[in-house]
Amino acid sequence: MIVEEIIADRTRIRKNIEERRLFEVFKQLEELLSFGTSPYLDPKFEAQKTTYSYMTQYMLQGVDDLQRDKLYADLIESLYEIVDNLFDDLLLYEVSDYIYDKRRYYKLKGGMSIRECVELLKEEQKKYKLLKEAEVEEELLVASLKNIENFQEELFAIISSSFNLIAKEDKIIKQLLNVKEFGEVTTSLVVSALTLSTIYFYSEEAILTLYDTYATSESEEVKQRALCGALILSYIHRTRVNASERIKKRINLFSDDYRFCRDVQHQFFQFIRSMDTEKISHIFTHEIMPELIKLNPELQSKISFEDLSDEDLALMLDRNPDWEKKIEKSGLVKKLQELNELQVEGSDVLMSTFSSLKGYPFFNKITNWLRPYTSENSEIYTSIKKEAKLGELLKKSMFMCSSDRYSLALTVTQMKEQRNKLIKDIPDDVDINEMFGDNIDKAGGMSKSISTLYIQDLYRLFTLSKYKLPNIFDQHINLIEVEALMPVFDEENTLRLLGEFYLKKEYYYFAQKYFDILITRNSSDAILYQKLGYCKQMLKDYEGAIEEYGKADNISEDFWTMHHLALCYRAAGNISKALEHYQDALRIKPDSLTIEFQIGYCLMMNRKYEEALKHFYKVDFISEGSPKTWRPIAWCSLVLGKLQQAETFYDKIFSRSPKSADYLNMGHIHLVQKRVKEACENYKKSIELKDGDKSFFSEAIERDYATLIKLGVSENDIAIICDIVTQMK
Repeated sequence: MIVEEIIADRTRIRKNIEERRLFEVFKQLEELLSFGTSPYLDPKFEAQKTTYSYMTQYMLQGVDDLQRDKLYADLIESLYEIVDNLFDDLLLYEVSDYIYDKRRYYKLKGGMSIRECVELLKEEQKKYKLLKEAEVEEELLVASLKNIENFQEELFAIISSSFNLIAKEDKIIKQLLNVKEFGEVTTSLVVSALTLSTIYFYSEEAILTLYDTYATSESEEVKQRALCGALILSYIHRTRVNASERIKKRINLFSDDYRFCRDVQHQFFQFIRSMDTEKISHIFTHEIMPELIKLNPELQSKISFEDLSDEDLALMLDRNPDWEKKIEKSGLVKKLQELNELQVEGSDVLMSTFSSLKGYPFFNKITNWLRPYTSENSEIYTSIKKEAKLGELLKKSMFMCSSDRYSLALTVTQMKEQRNKLIKDIPDDVDINEMFGDNIDKAGGMSKSISTLYIQDLYRLFTLSKYKLPNIFDQHINLIEVEALMPVFDEENTLRLLGEFYLKKEYYYFAQKYFDILITRNSSDAILYQKLGYCKQMLKDYEGAIEEYGKADNISEDFWTMHHLALCYRAAGNISKALEHYQDALRIKPDSLTIEFQIGYCLMMNRKYEEALKHFYKVDFISEGSPKTWRPIAWCSLVLGKLQQAETFYDKIFSRSPKSADYLNMGHIHLVQKRVKEACENYKKSIELKDGDKSFFSEAIERDYATLIKLGVSENDIAIICDIVTQMK
């Protein structure tokens, strides 16, 4: 079986379990177990099959079993566990990624146990502490650090690839979560390894342990990582989490804690912001970078920092006085300001900048993608120790995630000249704490910063690394779908805040769900109906939008609502209804030229050309004219046979910004006037502006056929002119 087929089968069986079609589940599992890959599952499968058989028989006989609900819940969970183990066995020799490569390695070749690895790590950490206190030579410290990092890497591999290890090694895992004993770096990596393992293989114990670690850890880094992992896993395995009484009770226990609710809500906002990361990277790569290259063309082929020499970097830092004017004209300042605002808000604006700096051998170890930043790392220890100011700067730079700080440290330490310049530019008397702010922990600032940057580290691991991990960010981590977390989001202010945030980010599909919930609680709020209607309008559900706008209009007569009702009716093809609502809107705002124009447009669509012209003339006169009003005036004049007037307006358009349709319509005028040569010239220009697409011309003539006939052009003349024009080169 190929991987895609195996995963498809797993999805089907899980869906059947979720929808409680258990006879079908037993049939599917029986077929798959017949392959013989998992004989140890046969007894458990048969036991569950027998249990369900008795359960259904008793029910048919009318036996009232008080234990039925509990037995049924246990049966469901047992079936999930059989599916987890069966498909893990089926995938083991089919999938090639970090996790399954490690699973195969340990299965075939063995390796040290988690207990052996922990003991060796503890010994090395003690050794490093003693060496540091003894102030030994730097080489000995670096060598000890390398040993510690290697044991951390091995520990990460064991935990992440040993599914549900916590059920077997509960004590040792919880010991590793003790920051005082193992230090923040090791414990943080254990949390990440536990998260990664449980992404692949559901473990109720692992999720509970992560929630408990958030509640009890003394390290803010560990707390936020544990919460982040627990939330991601709660979403990925939401069907089973929603059915877990233990997890629901644990979350309910925390839901009265203001800090827990605040941290969950903040991380949810970060998951929403992560959906913008690729869009922001696109802006930087395709809008900002090209403008920077225009300012300094010599950098065009040297965008990657790895490819830049010291001279190139010096060139970048050598500002040209003429740049300021060019920057203003290019709109670059506005784009950079927008990115800066996004960064202040918490969006990941550095992804594209640092994605090219992940090629260092440092990132060949998976732990280095998730390692909390510290200068006590074997790769940068020596360089950072020599430049204490630079080390402090990197340590305090809480606008960069850890993997980006390591990227920058590796880059700067390898470019001697630029390092010296950077250090020189930091004044001797600068207070780094003052520079980055000592008040970061006010209103949860530190916890927010840590969780934001950790999510960015995760994003880089899953999208940039070579480990072929399932990209959890391909889907929106939508925590509102986790019923167990609903107590955290149940307050009206929180729901409104989330709805508004999705709306601001233009994620209308998600935003509408919040406004739907809010409306069930407050059915007399016209603004909620407006916003729900707007979401549906932007999703092109015009009938749905009309319904919501109609409800808002019934509560409160409002210009904006009427305008949008008209827009939706027009988009849905009901021009008469659109016209009716535009006229209602105009009664409220009689000076609105936009509505005046739209009324003219609807009248034109309904072929009431004389009436339409009155509105277009008014808009044209007050607004002092533009092609926007000249086009409908010209077309209405043409249809009404006012050819000279139509020609005058098309001439005005040609002096500004003519389009293909303008030349086409001028061709119609000349054809009606029997100025055939000029008609052909205009038709030819029309085709040229459509990149020579003659089918466009044929379709346009067919569309305007009745109008030309009405204006006196014979059928034969139309046929001949079409033949002439389509043969023109």
